Amino acid sequence: HPLYRGVLPPVAARLQALLAPYDLVLVVGAPCFLRYPYSPASPVPQGTRVLLLTDDPWEAAKAEAQEVYLGDVAEALRRLAQGVVPREGSLLPLPPPSLPPAEGPLGLNPLYAVARLAEALSGRFLVDEAISLSPPFRRALRREGGGYLHAASGGLGYAPAAAVGAALAGEAAAALVGDGSFLFAPQALYTAREEGLDVVFVVLNNRGYGILKGLAEGLYPGRGAEVPGLALTGVDFALLAQAFGVEARRVGTQAELEEALSELSRGPFLLEVLLDPTPVPVF
Repeated sequence: HPLYRGVLPPVAARLQALLAPYDLVLVVGAPCFLRYPYSPASPVPQGTRVLLLTDDPWEAAKAEAQEVYLGDVAEALRRLAQGVVPREGSLLPLPPPSLPPAEGPLGLNPLYAVARLAEALSGRFLVDEAISLSPPFRRALRREGGGYLHAASGGLGYAPAAAVGAALAGEAAAALVGDGSFLFAPQALYTAREEGLDVVFVVLNNRGYGILKGLAEGLYPGRGAEVPGLALTGVDFALLAQAFGVEARRVGTQAELEEALSELSRGPFLLEVLLDPTPVPVF
């Protein structure tokens, strides 16, 4: 939606800074608030009232809010809408983000890659399991209505199968998935080939466990690369796709990426994008 502003960061200090300009915050059907990993202090700034509307007793019991209303969320929103007096003015959508530099210190800039992928794949039903790169990917999307699926949990490996499901239902689909996550369900390639499905699998290969590196970088700037045991090198995903009989291409430069995106056609197809492995903060 053009008024979408992204996901709140799970860090108390960042939450305080984002909520400080507002005297009233209404949280509807969502946690109030998520902090992961735990960070001390309250996420609610002084002078800001937080109201929670939920049908979950557990969330109601632990909410950091001044007032909590437990009940039917949809019915409560209908009644609330009837009681709100319209006000002059309008909310303007965010301007499209500017395209970042194409090259990072050690290869293709992940932020550039996901921005271009968001543009090139916008006509497809998108299943997003990029995880560490999901926030910048979502920021680059400019579309209304459906066509985008992202899990609320941290489960790994669902995107290839979910994209196959969407393609079986008649959608032109695409799965945007990290290298580690893709290895949970590469057999989705076989189904896509056997059924002749129009699905594009995009593997963002940063040769490591990017979400944990990104969390570390967000908490301890400049030290995300120091976390041990998070490397995943030497896997050729284009070759893996070919083993399942699916056409594939591997790109690692701006020119290669742009050429591949300009030639995207009906799937099944796998595009492996080699990225600069430098950790990208996830919040």
